Amino acid sequence: MLKGIFKPEIILPGGYTEAELKSVFIHELMHLKHGDVPLSMLCTLLLCIYWYNPLMWLCLFVVRQDMELLCDFRALGVLQNRKEYALVLLKTALRKNKFIFATTSMQNGEKEISRRIKYIAHFKRPKALWSAIAIMAIVAVGALCLTNPLDNTPKEVKGYNAETLYKHETKYVPEESDIAAEVEKHLQIIMSSPKEDSNPLSYIEHHQNEYHTILKMGDNALNYMLSQFAEGKADGLKAHIMMSLCKDILGDRNNVTEGGYSSPMEWYQKLTPYTAVKLSEFKPQTEDEIEQLVYSAALKKYSSNTSSLDVVAPHIFDTYEKGNTLKIFATVYYSSFNLYGSSLSQGSGGVVPAAIVYTKNSNGTYTFKEYIEAKDGAYFQKSIEEFCAPKADVAKAIMKHYGNYSDLMELMKKNVIECLKQNNLTGISLKNHNGEITPLT
Repeated sequence: MLKGIFKPEIILPGGYTEAELKSVFIHELMHLKHGDVPLSMLCTLLLCIYWYNPLMWLCLFVVRQDMELLCDFRALGVLQNRKEYALVLLKTALRKNKFIFATTSMQNGEKEISRRIKYIAHFKRPKALWSAIAIMAIVAVGALCLTNPLDNTPKEVKGYNAETLYKHETKYVPEESDIAAEVEKHLQIIMSSPKEDSNPLSYIEHHQNEYHTILKMGDNALNYMLSQFAEGKADGLKAHIMMSLCKDILGDRNNVTEGGYSSPMEWYQKLTPYTAVKLSEFKPQTEDEIEQLVYSAALKKYSSNTSSLDVVAPHIFDTYEKGNTLKIFATVYYSSFNLYGSSLSQGSGGVVPAAIVYTKNSNGTYTFKEYIEAKDGAYFQKSIEEFCAPKADVAKAIMKHYGNYSDLMELMKKNVIECLKQNNLTGISLKNHNGEITPLT
């Protein structure tokens, strides 16, 4: 968290490794460098004056969303490892989020963290539309509300240009037909300096923008560079840089172990990229009717509709029945997984309290009606209290549990192991967010 203007302070969280703290520190430094705290204070000031106007609350929410997204892209211009940065974001999503006005924080809610990770993973252009709308709305509201009623002369309200805010936006990714030319152009720039150094990493470090521009081209750039290896056109410094790029794009699909080759060409010859193993969907093993209802609703809610394996782990607190309506109060840990070879990699996920509503039919069965999630930021506790009404004690229990949900971690591991057994898979290990390998089956 970053706070203060004249004597700014960066507050680092506990429970992080040194490498993870570096990502957090760089993120907050970007907020400091670009004056995000004064902007946050300005928004808070306007909100204090016009707290009754719902448009001002919406503006603050959207500005904070895009402020964090923009800061992610600025931080990634300094940091080399996008995957490591995304994993740090995911780790923050599993912590309690407390919104504090006039500050900046890497954590801005589970759903927003998931959205930010998707932007990083797919290298998409951040959408400036909503930022532009939010900024224009602030200026418009300020122009209208700060008008002197006696002479109708509008007072000036300082605006913020969306184009200036997005000067570090994601660069355009070329069409597939232009990929070869674009990759070669950026490779030549990377290889241009420093001439006195023979270490390929030095060239990459000196040209991070060009390097990450190629990474943003994804599998299109990967296919072109692999074709260069296949045609024998990869040698010397260029081969080392292309190998590094290919490994970064492949990620967990790279089957060649580090140190198991002596040259880029040998790495290519050993490469047989893993493809994600399609697993049958997770089927919870429970006979409890309430648990079955929660699992069914949560799996539908958090299904990624991809080849990924979606698994949920709920903590059920209580139920409430009124007429033919059944409301179940639970906190659900959801996550996606991909299996490459014998390594299971964890994807995006989150921990979200919710009220799951069903309608009881005349024959005793239940029909799903509604899935009410806790809201992000300042509305988090209030939204829980609202959907738990009239059971105030349940809301308190959910808030208390949210500070320590190790039981959900254990249940998630148990459910993943059960799913692997359902797929008759053995010898599978989980690769956690720190890169550590944990045997599962």
